[in-house]
Amino acid sequence: MSQYIIIGGDGKEYGPVSAAEVHEWVQGGRANGETRIKPEGATDWMSLRDVPELAATLAPEATAPTPEAPSHGAPAFPTEVSPGQYPPLPADVFTRDHGVWSAGCFERGWDVFSKHMGGSIGVSVLFLVIIFAVILFSIIPFIGILFSLASMILQPVLLGGLMYFFIKARRNQNPQVGDLFSGFSRNFAGLFLVNLIQGLIIFATMIPGLVMMVIAIGAPLMEAIRTKSAPDFGGASVLLVIAGVFVMILPALYLSICWAFALPLAVDRRIGFWQAMQTSRKVVNKHWFQLFFFFIVVGIVAELGILACGVGILFTLPLAFCINMAAYEHLFGARTGNPAGGTPTPPTPQL
Repeated sequence: MSQYIIIGGDGKEYGPVSAAEVHEWVQGGRANGETRIKPEGATDWMSLRDVPELAATLAPEATAPTPEAPSHGAPAFPTEVSPGQYPPLPADVFTRDHGVWSAGCFERGWDVFSKHMGGSIGVSVLFLVIIFAVILFSIIPFIGILFSLASMILQPVLLGGLMYFFIKARRNQNPQVGDLFSGFSRNFAGLFLVNLIQGLIIFATMIPGLVMMVIAIGAPLMEAIRTKSAPDFGGASVLLVIAGVFVMILPALYLSICWAFALPLAVDRRIGFWQAMQTSRKVVNKHWFQLFFFFIVVGIVAELGILACGVGILFTLPLAFCINMAAYEHLFGARTGNPAGGTPTPPTPQL
């Protein structure tokens, strides 16, 4: 009989255990389709739902979904949705714990990319071609300003559609290259406003740092003009410039990480721009530094393609999106059979 190693919500490995024991944990709500598992002796982890011997245990969840408990008077919704239906936020999205490292987001992202490689590359190439074309036309005299304005509108909507393609791929909902344009019909205003309001708020937080830098550089220049001498950029000016850089960058960096999932929330859940921004911020804030380093690693993965004469980015960019959307699903997706949220911790095996 097959034996398995399973990862609990505490990030620890349990096992080896038999398939019958795993079935019992699923039935008892201690494991679900997203639980990471591997056969004893194997090296690659996979989702429990991807193990043929164990997938049958999850079948009742797919055919008869259990409603989420309502929150603050909101109606109950199914934990599984059909293709094309937008899923509401789970009731426990703000209270459950999460960890993108222990959840296997990189492995899940690779699984999605390998299954949908052609479509992932195709939709990414189409996105890059459109954005590059708009930027190219924006440098044309006179009419260029029109394309610059178009870029401000198109970019967040197309980026939202690109993310939606990879969200559907993660859910095995038959993603199509045409999903790149789904943002126009799913939440055009929300995607545009998420990008606009984020940019305005982040710019506002940078103003104090910019003022400090202007003073640090401008004051010696004004004094030099008044005295008709060379400007004296002393230690005080240098320290003020350095302080200004930190004051300018740190709030912008903090908010950028907090709002990293606002666009996918807007296009997937079809919620308002402010709710998307607030939802992303509240969830990300629970493990801000963890997600900060997670995005650094994902960014490195995306940029590795540049080393292969730039062509490799056609592979690494969609892979990075697959990983990011796997993290999105882990943070904001329904976790079947575990109302408290998180990957359930199996009981310690009897020795």
